[in-house]
Amino acid sequence: MSDSAALRTSLVEQLHHLIDEVEASRSVLDDVPDEVLERRPRAEDRTVKELYASIAAYDLDILLPWLGGESNDPAPATGQSIGHILSRVQMARRLLLRHVESIPIERWDRMTPFEGRPVDLYGALHMVTQRNVDTLRAIARRLYRSP
Repeated sequence: MSDSAALRTSLVEQLHHLIDEVEASRSVLDDVPDEVLERRPRAEDRTVKELYASIAAYDLDILLPWLGGESNDPAPATGQSIGHILSRVQMARRLLLRHVESIPIERWDRMTPFEGRPVDLYGALHMVTQRNVDTLRAIARRLYRSP
């Protein structure tokens, strides 16, 4: 396997990991009261629900269009249950992965502006995995600090 193919495989696996992480979190989050999931420690902070929803929105509204895909997803409804939000995160990531996996390896090196700077697909997807880690870490901290 070439270095490019190995890197592509690794990035795709990391993107897949979010689906499993969300599923593992589901049983814990189902027991967390909505009051905690909708709490804002500070006015400018997002709630736990909003943090999860931001992952789906990023995949559907930023990444898919940047990659030339379409989500065909209606605008997210407010006030949804955590279960619905988690399902939406998984659906968005599966849709993103189907599109990413269909891109020929030859196009992964193409430089394209993304978030204000030129990157190839490897760089963009690495940024996405880092963003996911940061968001999941923020959620874990929020839940850990909740009474």
